[in-house]
Parts: sequence; structure tokens; C-alpha cells
Amino acid sequence: ILSTNDVLTALLAIGMHEARGIPAPSGELIMAVNLRGRLHSLELSSYIGNLVTAGPVPLPPNSLSCECEMKQDDLQKVAQVASLIRQQVTSIDEQFVWK
Repeated sequence: ILSTNDVLTALLAIGMHEARGIPAPSGELIMAVNLRGRLHSLELSSYIGNLVTAGPVPLPPNSLSCECEMKQDDLQKVAQVASLIRQQVTSIDEQFVWK
């Protein structure tokens, strides 16, 4: 299930790519990921601060190019990027953090 944040991040990534006017065949999106609930080997009950990591989301060729007016193809690209974001965010675990 995609979150609102996944879709908004996908829209922002696509919009920023279009605003820059840089034709990039592919790219990578870096997203902040909350680590609370993902690190089971640490005792975090007394930890007050934020616990985040940067989660890279590799994007396939042409996933960031779309027209300014949203068409069916553009909506599919947004859904594709949002799905990639969700997959990457849910895959982040202790092993990812400690490598």
C-alpha cells in the first residue's frame, strides 16, 4: 500500500526533474526513512532523538520524465516511482543500517 508521502515524494521528484530541464535517462532518489521499529537489536525505549537513515531509491530510465499536465502515462509514472519508494522504504532493516 502506498502512503501519501510516497506519492507526494514521487510528484516532487518528477516536478523537480522537469523544472531543471535536465534530460536524465535514470537517477536515484534519496529519501529519509524512520528507523524506529526497525532496529530490534538496540534498546531504544530511552532514546529521545530522531532515528533516521537515507534510503536510496534507484529509478529506472525515463521514470522521471512527464508532461506538466498530468495524463494517463504521467499518472502511471507517478505510481511507478511511488511504488519504488515504498519498496525501498519497507526493505530498510538492521542489515541495511549496519552495512
